[in-house]
Amino acid sequence: MKLQTCIMQSKRQLKLLPILLIGIGSIAMSFSCFYDIWTAYFGLQKITGTLFSADTYSTTVSHRRGRKSQVVELVFYLTEVDKRFKLARNIDQSYLDEEYEDYRKSLQRADSVSVWIGKSNTNYESTIYRIAADERIIFSEKQVRGNNQLGAIFFLILGIGALSFFFWGYKLHSSSSTHF
Repeated sequence: MKLQTCIMQSKRQLKLLPILLIGIGSIAMSFSCFYDIWTAYFGLQKITGTLFSADTYSTTVSHRRGRKSQVVELVFYLTEVDKRFKLARNIDQSYLDEEYEDYRKSLQRADSVSVWIGKSNTNYESTIYRIAADERIIFSEKQVRGNNQLGAIFFLILGIGALSFFFWGYKLHSSSSTHF
């Protein structure tokens, strides 16, 4: 009888395993988002140079369900650095994005350009957190950071909720089996 009770208890607790995995995965995702936010505040490297070239491109992107949208890209290179700097944004059905054209024009008029990227980012193409043309900020990391803040908070709440539900269910199943 004791073995049968133990097996039933194990089966009940095994049903809680997906909730545990969701909780752990959600908290891991929130830490990943918080890392990006932390980098945007404290882990930036400033690269200064003169503009070699800057261009804006608008391309059509197809999505899974056949929907198409436009993506605008600002791509530029600095003379002193062997890196490709790129900003990209989905502009849906519009074919023009004046904001990126203004960025390009500001870069072309500037004598010096400063770009802030993550310190640990050694890739040829890096995530841009800030751009300054002649010491005047034209693009700020707030636009990048804003994407991750809501995700970090959502995943943290989801993870804490799932882990709380798991431990509550585990405790409930454990205490109910001691009454047999």
